[in-house]
Amino acid sequence: MRSHEALYAGLNAILFLALTGARPNEALQARWEQFDLEAGEWRKPAANTKNRTAQTVPLAPEALELLHAIRGAAAMGGDGAGAGEWLFPSPRSGKLPHLTTVKKRWATLCKNADLGDVALYDLRKTFATRLMSQGASVITVQSLTGHKTPTVLLKHYNQVVGDDQRRAVAGLMKPRQKDA
Repeated sequence: MRSHEALYAGLNAILFLALTGARPNEALQARWEQFDLEAGEWRKPAANTKNRTAQTVPLAPEALELLHAIRGAAAMGGDGAGAGEWLFPSPRSGKLPHLTTVKKRWATLCKNADLGDVALYDLRKTFATRLMSQGASVITVQSLTGHKTPTVLLKHYNQVVGDDQRRAVAGLMKPRQKDA
């Protein structure tokens, strides 16, 4: 894989993390066979999940668009990602045939965007936060992020609940809007 191909693989992996809320290892270990692009699903094998439980999650339209773009670029002889077994193949021939980290690429991206000290895992937190702020239930977010229990999810994302609580009490005494 050429250096520009490695760049695209890393950036695509970062975008995929943002669009799926996946744990980095789940995404970086993903194989094309785990995806049903027609159904819009990702079937994560138990061996790749933190809780060692197989999980099937729906993919956002934007995530599907990214996957189709990766596949399309490979088919046209583009960036090399998507041409083989791995969603994000390694740029180096070594022990593992897939990317194992995108931390350096993430650090460069954050520096260039003047984001300060933002952790890669913050993409996962942002994914959960956005879902909850759009009204998704804790159980739905738990299932999409692969947390074992709602308690574990809320332990890590309790700032979301705090904001929801503030919004809820702020409108407590306001008259309810009738549907038009």
